Amino acid sequence: MTILIRLFITGIALFFYLSMFLPNIDDRSNAIPYKIYMFLFVFIVQFIMYFVTNSSGANKNSINQIIESAINNALLAVIAFDVYGDLYANNIFKDMNQHQRIISLVLLIVGFMTTVKIIQLLITNN
Repeated sequence: MTILIRLFITGIALFFYLSMFLPNIDDRSNAIPYKIYMFLFVFIVQFIMYFVTNSSGANKNSINQIIESAINNALLAVIAFDVYGDLYANNIFKDMNQHQRIISLVLLIVGFMTTVKIIQLLITNN
């Protein structure tokens, strides 16, 4: 259940972050700084959420596991942002306005995180 809550909060935080601080996500000339900002934002949000849920939960994870999970999710966000850029370059989002494109990017990022977490749950016991 905490996984779903973390994904939901991540999606909401990403939407507000992208709407306020990276409004022109389609600008390919700023792709590398946007990827760095995306990585840092997702890392910080995920680290805080993992730390809060870890401190209140029954099973305690080490700080190394929390950092590793936050880095993995931040890397997935950057990969999803790159996939979004490729889709945008192929005019997939030509009929959408700015907010619809931001929602599409947020859903792509959360979808990547969800897929990898499901695969991890299927392969391991965690």
